[in-house]
Amino acid sequence: MLLPEFKEQLLRASRTSDMPDPYGQIKIFVDLSAATLQFRKNLTPITSTLRDQNVAYRWGYPAKLLVHHREALHAITSLELGITKLKD
Repeated sequence: MLLPEFKEQLLRASRTSDMPDPYGQIKIFVDLSAATLQFRKNLTPITSTLRDQNVAYRWGYPAKLLVHHREALHAITSLELGITKLKD
């Protein structure tokens, strides 16, 4: 079993380093359920907008998006709620 610190270093390195062929196509993902991955995919319009506006966010458990904005923490649990919060 990997130590959490080592696991995070490995994941970070896999996202940022350019590996030569044939290893450049290898992708490493954290163990997430299909439902969690689908939830995150559904919120792509929200996360894209947040990144474009340089707004900090992180993923919470159970599946939710935690957004830090104007010294407040907002929990987004659905696409509809996310769109409403973005409009506000």
